[in-house]
Amino acid sequence: MKKKLNKKIEFILITFLILLSVGLAKAEDFGWHKPILCFGCHAETLEAGYGSGECGGCHDYRNGTGINVPFMESNHNPKICRACHFGNTMVNASIKEIFHNGHNNIECTRCHTEDNFTVIKIKNNGFVCVSCHSDKVHSIHINKLDKICNICHGSWANGKVYNTNSPSSNMSQESAQLEKFTIFYFIKSLFNTLLGVK
Repeated sequence: MKKKLNKKIEFILITFLILLSVGLAKAEDFGWHKPILCFGCHAETLEAGYGSGECGGCHDYRNGTGINVPFMESNHNPKICRACHFGNTMVNASIKEIFHNGHNNIECTRCHTEDNFTVIKIKNNGFVCVSCHSDKVHSIHINKLDKICNICHGSWANGKVYNTNSPSSNMSQESAQLEKFTIFYFIKSLFNTLLGVK
C-alpha cells in the first residue's frame, strides 16, 4: 500500500515537473502588436497604409541612425510609449536623459556598442521600444488597459479605418486576462511571485 502511494506521489511530482519545465521553457505569451515600429498600428489595428517594407514608403521618419521623434509625434499621438515611460516626471528632459533615467538597471551594452573601450555609440536601430520589449504591449499593461487604451487607440486616429477583426480592437481587460490564462502562465506567475520577479 505504501509503495503504491509513493509511486503515485512520484508520478504526480514528475508530471508536475515536466509540465513546469515545458511551461518555463516556452510559456505562452499573448502579444497583439507586431514587434516592429509602425506595423502594430498601421497593419493590424488601423489598416492604414504604411508603404512598402516600412513606413518610409510614405513617411521619412529617419534622421541619421535614429528616428526623428518630434516629426513622428507631429503626425501621431505624442504619448506613444513616452507618455508613461519617458518623461513622466521629466517632461522637458532630453531624449538622452529620458532613456537613461528609465533604463538605470539595464546594462549599457544592451543599447550601446563600445569602441576602444571608452567611447559609447548608440546602436543603429533608433527609437524602437519594441526591439527589447517585443510585442507584449497589451499583456504587459493588462492591469491598466482600461485607463490607457486612448494613448494608442484614441481620438488622434480620427478618420482612420479601425480593424474590428483585430484581437486588440475589441478585447476587454477581462477577456484578455481569461484568454491569457494557461496552466503554464499560472505556474510561471506563481514562481515569479514567490521569487519576486516582475
